[in-house]
Amino acid sequence: VDPFNTLNPFLIWLSIVLVLSISFAGYIAMKIFGTGRGLALTGLFGGLASSTGVAISMAENVRRNKRILYPAAFAVIIASSTMFLRMIVVSSIFNFEVGLRLLLPMFIFAFTGYLLSLKSWKKILKEKTVLSIGSPLSLKPALKFGILFTIILFVSNLAKNYFGPTGLYLIALIAGLVEVDAITISYSSLALSQASSSLVAVNGIL
Repeated sequence: VDPFNTLNPFLIWLSIVLVLSISFAGYIAMKIFGTGRGLALTGLFGGLASSTGVAISMAENVRRNKRILYPAAFAVIIASSTMFLRMIVVSSIFNFEVGLRLLLPMFIFAFTGYLLSLKSWKKILKEKTVLSIGSPLSLKPALKFGILFTIILFVSNLAKNYFGPTGLYLIALIAGLVEVDAITISYSSLALSQASSSLVAVNGIL
């Protein structure tokens, strides 16, 4: 719908629905199993829904109670590791080739994270850790994601045309500090065009 042939309303809406669906699946899983069955499930399901949400929630819990430092660290590491596996699924839905290329490195990242979590696991205390990520279908975060995704998609297309891969990598470096799903979906979608290499998209996502 724009002069640069970049913004596709259907694609933007599809990305919002996809992210909300994954968050909702993680939310339902946590409601069914609860956090009482172990921090592994807490971090695992939290990473499926929102690894950032887990990090914020755990940091807030530790601020109120220093004794749960190691359990909280464990949950954050597990959630962040699960995020890498989620990125494989998300990228594959929009571009199977990109998802296939991400398979090995993302599995390595996730496996490394799970190994590192063992250090915190050995120091975990017996206090229960409560995870709260809010409503997975909240409209405000969904709209924020949609706006961020649209901006990244638009700017990334301009960067690709005028600056090549270097511009895409710079945008990924900055935007990745805020939201990895937006970058994953944007670059997977851009790689569908002939002008954009799937290898560049994979490197940008990594």
